[in-house]
Amino acid sequence: MWTTSYAAETDLPPEAIWDALHKWSTGIVPQAGGDRHELNGEFAAGSTITSTLAGGDTTLTTDILSVVENRMLAA
Repeated sequence: MWTTSYAAETDLPPEAIWDALHKWSTGIVPQAGGDRHELNGEFAAGSTITSTLAGGDTTLTTDILSVVENRMLAA
């Protein structure tokens, strides 16, 4: 089992970051020829996000571990 962690800092307001994460996780903003994302359940702990990588040969499942609106998404 492996894990990966990412962190970044920005001057954007938390609501803008939260909106982008929510749109990504639900597939609202698909990229032409890019990866597809599908939220399975609510945008909440216990749900999963299924990502099908461009080309369609690889599918990844991400478990949502914790959600605090406008503050944190742990997956």
